[in-house]
Amino acid sequence: MDYPDNKPGMSYGNAYKISVIAKKDDNPISSAETVVSLVDIKTAENVRDAIRQVRALNLPKDESTLLDIDSIYAAHNLLTERIDNLVGRISAGSQNPRIFRLLGDCFLEADLPDSAKSNYLTAEKLARKIDDRDELEKILQGLQSVRVTRS
Repeated sequence: MDYPDNKPGMSYGNAYKISVIAKKDDNPISSAETVVSLVDIKTAENVRDAIRQVRALNLPKDESTLLDIDSIYAAHNLLTERIDNLVGRISAGSQNPRIFRLLGDCFLEADLPDSAKSNYLTAEKLARKIDDRDELEKILQGLQSVRVTRS
């Protein structure tokens, strides 16, 4: 469904509650709500410029994703952009357990525990394969958070 023409557009700096209701034959079968906010234009420009600067450094893709781009998005609470960025690295073939763990963290924050668990489990497998104990500890904390969220 498109945004209604008779409603004012969303404006920067405001928070909006979005409700989605799934229907089958005009009968509601599930619903979900979320709150979104739009960053102001200046912030969006600053984020875009910072991302361009990181990409201009031509760092290895996983390194720029992990150390810089994800941090920039996280600093501005841009969860959707974080997820898109991390999914992009995974789609490109990354086998870095930290990327999968960070994606799990993002999905947990977005209240998507099944997606979080799936990414944590992949991260765990990859971290064990390279014996990354520090990352493994963070992954296991994430899995514990999934269990708490579900109970």
